[in-house]
Amino acid sequence: MGLATLYAAVMARVSVTGLTHALSTRESVEHASPPRVLWVPSRDTFGPGRKTSATDTHVASCDASVVIEVWGDTVEAIEDLREQLLSAIYTEAHGAFTISGGQWLADPGAVSLGEKYFLAVTFKFPQRLRPPPTTVTIAAVAPDTTGSAPDDGNLDVGET
Repeated sequence: MGLATLYAAVMARVSVTGLTHALSTRESVEHASPPRVLWVPSRDTFGPGRKTSATDTHVASCDASVVIEVWGDTVEAIEDLREQLLSAIYTEAHGAFTISGGQWLADPGAVSLGEKYFLAVTFKFPQRLRPPPTTVTIAAVAPDTTGSAPDDGNLDVGET
């Protein structure tokens, strides 16, 4: 599972009327209206792989940091949305996350519609060993003409 898969699973559990959401480093909430949630990937750090089973080899572990921008009409709406997000993250990330903190946007000129909150979360993802692509060398080709008959309407190998 990666960040995009986790994002989709978490947001599927959040139920707010009119909610729009995105996972993007380019999309800005200033071009929309509340309620809105924007997951902005910010930084990845890597560590050694952790073996989780006899058949699953991890070449590294990735701690993917995300800033989740929560935009709501009121403080109460943001608190409800934040609670739903944290419950969904807890359910879907299976304990492989750390909440670094949250911060309210205090600049009154930055958001003219409603309130804004930033939630910093780091998710832990395994980086699995992927086998190299396999190639097949074809030594010879022999056409199968067992099903062909002269003048059957199909042009087969050897017919003119």
